Amino acid sequence: MIEKAHRLFISHSWTYNNAKDTIVRFLDKVGLDYQSLYIPKKDPVHETGTDQQLLFAITEKIKRSSCLIILAGVFPYYDRWIEKEIEVAKELGKPIIAIQPWSNDKTSELVKRNANRIVKWQVNQIVEAIKDIDKYTIPYTA
Repeated sequence: MIEKAHRLFISHSWTYNNAKDTIVRFLDKVGLDYQSLYIPKKDPVHETGTDQQLLFAITEKIKRSSCLIILAGVFPYYDRWIEKEIEVAKELGKPIIAIQPWSNDKTSELVKRNANRIVKWQVNQIVEAIKDIDKYTIPYTA
């Protein structure tokens, strides 16, 4: 049986981009068949776009994703966008996986309340959550 690629929108802030890169390295290391959907740092929407244009771009990426993956740490500026991403994922019926930081006392309450599944920073837990939650996703068709 051929496993289809998991389409992942990995929420991140360019300020904390190393966390997203770590997740990508984890997934690459285990050979998970996935596609990372995100808005590249050099996309003009980051430099000259409005918040509304950025939200539209994020929404389009989440529409095509299997699930939303959120780093559940508390990042003040980033929290505003996490809230918007959660709203979009909920509206579109996309499952949310939260990756909890090593220190549990720094986990966002907003993320904990909305996540379908919360996992630790361990590659096996992250991969298992992706494989499990993807079973319940209705594929987006344009």
